[in-house]
Amino acid sequence: VFIGVCHPQGGEKMADTVKTKGIQYPVCLDTEGATRKAYKVNGYPDYYILNSTGKLVVADCANRSVEDAIKALLK
Repeated sequence: VFIGVCHPQGGEKMADTVKTKGIQYPVCLDTEGATRKAYKVNGYPDYYILNSTGKLVVADCANRSVEDAIKALLK
């Protein structure tokens, strides 16, 4: 399951991106900053991968490495 989390300042732009790019996964707005604080997000986009039990298995994955990380975890 993929879930996008957006910084409040980029909410409107992200909503447009979801529509124009046809993004099929849910994208939510981190209005209180709870997700940003919990994962110590330091830039956008940041990628965090959790396993099926909710355990964080990849933190702050580089954009160019996301696909490889997912493939490795699915093996």
